Amino acid sequence: EGNPLLVNITLSDVTSEDVVVEVNITDGTATVGIDYIVATSLFNVTISAGVLSSSFSINIIDDMIHEDIETFNIAIRAIPTCLSLESDISSAVVTIIDNDVAVVTLLYSSYDALESSGRMAVAVSLSTEIVSSKDIACAIVLLPGTTTGNNVD
Repeated sequence: EGNPLLVNITLSDVTSEDVVVEVNITDGTATVGIDYIVATSLFNVTISAGVLSSSFSINIIDDMIHEDIETFNIAIRAIPTCLSLESDISSAVVTIIDNDVAVVTLLYSSYDALESSGRMAVAVSLSTEIVSSKDIACAIVLLPGTTTGNNVD
């Protein structure tokens, strides 16, 4: 997240004429405008005569949301359609790997519990600089202290 994705389109050989490639970008689990930015999802890239490749970039949004990985799709085709893509690869799935970490901390350094209740509430806090779009599980490990457990204390 947060870094632009540079996409290169490369010909197998240079040509004496411009080659136009249509690029179509579609959402997978990622959403344009929320997870990545393109001016338009359908556009042309021109590889000029005598040049082997051309590129374009897609901005990936650093959204400060703790979430699963997300994807979007890039498909290309030559224009005019009488040209063909010699490669078997005319589409790709782009995976956005989340860089936001959810940090869970205890709110207090000590807690009290009534022996008769058998239960204790522990207050935790999720880091405030991010929002989480998924459930967060945390394990609480009880360390030895002044109690012995097993209904002795």
